[in-house]
Amino acid sequence: MTPASKSAISPGCPILAVLCAAMFAVIGCEGEPRSQTVKRITDQALLAQFATADSDSDVRRAAVDKLTDQAVLAEVATNDSDPDVRHAAVEKLTDQAVLVQVATNDSQWTVRGAAVDKLTDQAVLAQVATNDSDADVRYAAVDNLTDQSVLAEVATNASNSRVGCVAVAKLTDQALLEQIAVNDSAHVLVRRAAIEKLTDQALLAQIAVFHPGVRAATLGKLTEQGLVLASEQTADLQQRTLLLTVAKFVRAANALPAAHRNRIFSEVMTLADVYSEPMWLDRFGSLETLSIEWSGLSQSYSISGTFKYASPIEGETITFRADFTGTDRRLRATWRTTFPESARVDLRWLPAWIQPADAVVPWVAKDETFLAELAVNASSRNVRSAAVKRLTDQAFLAELAVNASSRGVRLAAAENLTDQAVLAQVVTNDSCSYVRLAAAKNLTDQAVLAEVATNHSQWAVRSAAVENLTDQAMLAEVATNASNWTVGRDAVEKLTDQAMLAEVATKMGRYDGSWRVRQAVFERLTDQAMLAQIATNASDPHSRSAAVKRLTDQSLLAQIVTNDSHTDVRLAAEERLETLRSPPPK
Repeated sequence: MTPASKSAISPGCPILAVLCAAMFAVIGCEGEPRSQTVKRITDQALLAQFATADSDSDVRRAAVDKLTDQAVLAEVATNDSDPDVRHAAVEKLTDQAVLVQVATNDSQWTVRGAAVDKLTDQAVLAQVATNDSDADVRYAAVDNLTDQSVLAEVATNASNSRVGCVAVAKLTDQALLEQIAVNDSAHVLVRRAAIEKLTDQALLAQIAVFHPGVRAATLGKLTEQGLVLASEQTADLQQRTLLLTVAKFVRAANALPAAHRNRIFSEVMTLADVYSEPMWLDRFGSLETLSIEWSGLSQSYSISGTFKYASPIEGETITFRADFTGTDRRLRATWRTTFPESARVDLRWLPAWIQPADAVVPWVAKDETFLAELAVNASSRNVRSAAVKRLTDQAFLAELAVNASSRGVRLAAAENLTDQAVLAQVVTNDSCSYVRLAAAKNLTDQAVLAEVATNHSQWAVRSAAVENLTDQAMLAEVATNASNWTVGRDAVEKLTDQAMLAEVATKMGRYDGSWRVRQAVFERLTDQAMLAQIATNASDPHSRSAAVKRLTDQSLLAQIVTNDSHTDVRLAAEERLETLRSPPPK
């Protein structure tokens, strides 16, 4: 060894130190874990080797902690099998593209969260906040969002209400808060959070009147003084009237007991829309005074057969009074709890059913034009449905039954409709089972009823069609071809023609519950000649047995005992003979 080579590997030589550290990191040093040895390595190439190739996750983690090479860190962050190692690599990453990859694709939520904490891309953060499977990752994404429009998008589309509410908390833009508050597709808790940050009284009034799902949230924000001031600042006469009307509803609601205030306000507030309509104003004038009074009710129950009493059920009476500038009449509506006939162990409180239509429709009951306006445009489903129930114009009812977006309106229209072609269309095509059923109940066309009773997919509609069928041949056809025993039995119970009953008995198929239909047939079939024909010639042994049980001809019964090919039929004939030959009881 030359003096030069000795000098190159002298004890103080850096190369020797690196080689020794590497050797100990690979083979271990007595009393010290390899991960601790790696912590003394400074050579980036060697650290990269340990970070990407070592089999021990603790060694890889220790190497990552010392790494500065972004390319190697990116490789580890995206490919290492251990989530703790990936997490450590992510914490040292600065490359936004790699952070996006990790934030959207890593299988471990802690790793995704670490990447999200370092992300600045607002679009990606919005994607994570909306779609990530872990709530903590979604919250972290929202925390990093600063763009107001992106925050609004997250608040609107978040599947988790808490994420949406966190996004709303960071919003300051009143226009964006308004969009969220009135968006029916957004979560109701998110919408309420947006309302809490709104300050515009006119906007809050609009929400209170036209958005029932979040109406209660507006009561704490609306003030009578603020609404009056807002009315003075608008040149729109109808808007001004609406704001002043809402102010009177707010005053009346604030006089209610706190425990019931929001609920009652939410139910009656829709009336402000009706009372601000030009047609209402022309006839009755604007709302002058309004009072809503609440009082408690209680119903006690005794336990049957004892002198003990069940716990009482609490209820309420709500009295609504309104005066208008254009009439001396006072509008009054009262809603009371309807208590059940008997006590229920789990029932302690039963609210009244508040029907806003009671404070509108009776005053306009004979005005078809006004009723039609309410049916189409009233913001309250209850008012729309109640108005439709008073309508008599069949053409307009047909239009509503087919095309109204509200199923309550379509239902009310179908209940008042007599046009058979339109009713058949509704029975066949309406998306709501209740509307289809209501239409079926008003059908009278026997051919249409038979078609519905036989082929409609909804058994309740088929049964309703049978109720209106009177044609014996069609009833027999329904009973014969029915696939539901309830429908078949209902049809049989309306049959009186003995020949038709016999035809059903011989032709009807077998299905789950069909024995009930057959039983109903033979309970009504009394013609002995037809019974004999079925007992001897029907191909179905169940029908032959049923007929045998109604026969009185003992000679024919004896022949059946001898000749029938089916054991159950022969036994039925024997039992029937024995019954007929036995002396009547004294």
